[in-house]
Amino acid sequence: MFQSQDGLVQFVFANEDTYFTDSGLKLSLNRWLFRELRERYKYVFFIRKLQKEYGIQVFDPESWLALSEQTKKFPFSIKGSAPYVPARNGVSMTVSADTILKLIKNVSLAACVFQISAFRSILKGNEALLSQLQQENLQTQKLLLVRSGVMAEYNRPFFLEADSVLHGKNDSGYLFPEVVDAFLEPDEYGEGCYRKLKNLMGDKCIFLNRFSREAVSNVVWNAAWHNDSVIDDISENGLNGITDFVYMWYHSDVVQARWRGLFSLNDRREFRRLFQDLMQSWEAVSNSAEEYHDWVETQDGVVEDIGESYCIHESPLSQRLKGIPMQGMPGAEEKGKDREISIQIELQKACRLLQTERTALPGEELQKLLDRVIVRIGKSVQGRDLRTIRYGSECLQYACEQNFRMEGRQKACIKGYELLTEISQTLFAAEAGVKLSEQNFSRFKAELSAQMGELKSGSLGPESLLFKEMVGRAENLHEKAKILQLQEM
Repeated sequence: MFQSQDGLVQFVFANEDTYFTDSGLKLSLNRWLFRELRERYKYVFFIRKLQKEYGIQVFDPESWLALSEQTKKFPFSIKGSAPYVPARNGVSMTVSADTILKLIKNVSLAACVFQISAFRSILKGNEALLSQLQQENLQTQKLLLVRSGVMAEYNRPFFLEADSVLHGKNDSGYLFPEVVDAFLEPDEYGEGCYRKLKNLMGDKCIFLNRFSREAVSNVVWNAAWHNDSVIDDISENGLNGITDFVYMWYHSDVVQARWRGLFSLNDRREFRRLFQDLMQSWEAVSNSAEEYHDWVETQDGVVEDIGESYCIHESPLSQRLKGIPMQGMPGAEEKGKDREISIQIELQKACRLLQTERTALPGEELQKLLDRVIVRIGKSVQGRDLRTIRYGSECLQYACEQNFRMEGRQKACIKGYELLTEISQTLFAAEAGVKLSEQNFSRFKAELSAQMGELKSGSLGPESLLFKEMVGRAENLHEKAKILQLQEM
């Protein structure tokens, strides 16, 4: 991680959070980064944008001296002597953009951590310098680490603006081809911009808001050490068992649904919040961890891992879906209610998809359609209508995977899913004893048939097979409706 030979410019996405180490330290983000970078670089500088100039923060005397050499400002009595640097907050200096450019050109074995706004402001128009530094980097061993947050809305302008330095070019092409590919090229596999960026850049792109087993273990051990009620009852096996449970709670829809409410959802993956949850509910977590391991044995030891989170896109759609009231849904004490657990799993999947940053946003027509689907999901949650919830979740999933395209086959399939949710919800009401209108079902079937005709008029592909499956589902629902109608006569 953060090796200069991997590339001059690298990215780190992180919360302003508390970061826990295996030695019991609790560090701010900059202090944690300094601890990691100082093992590989002689000098470490943290650069942020102020209103007119820039601030540089350092945490060690050597970096302070190197910075003073470039600025010719010596804030201590003897030139070249080692200054005192407070370990917690370090020391800071206000400088110009020219001073920072001089610093990154002249100081080797240095890591410069830029807030992304400072990087864009300072390096814009200096693409030639970046290109030169990249060519020299095997000898100079420098690192320009671009630091950004985990909220996609904040990051979007830096990665999508046409005149951004991240879209800069040299004689060979783009300086950052991975960024251009991840954010400007079509997302063929529906994986989202940041997952694609990580896949393209590998170790040059780090997400610190990842609840890896190692990171979760550090939080669990720290919580145990700071919890006076359990300090005499700590065993390595017990803490490892709690670590496994906490990790899977955030990486398995099934585990999270069965032990719902034990932790905060913590979409941003903040270690501080996880630490607080553990401190407040240690006994409940410890008991649930034992239950979890007994339950895993009944699953042949295999529980699906949904993978790590990346940057979070808090769209209006995801906020509406998360706002669906869940009163009466089962918690850990009612985990045998498999139907309700299945409902929870479907909602978690849909919400996770909507929170994935993509290269496109839904247009007005699609936005309204998905809004209607989410409204139906909300009504279905209240009635425990799992079938309609599942169709609605599939609709949201398909729209996301198609990068919110609303044309041709995609439009037909998305509208087909909406019709399925409408049919399913009407049938559910009939199954619950509400008078069913056969005329409405005939209308729905006619609309589906019309959409199928529109689909067949174009080239056939996987979507056409999907649509045939949807028509088949609708016809099955229609047959159920006929049976219910006959029963009422």
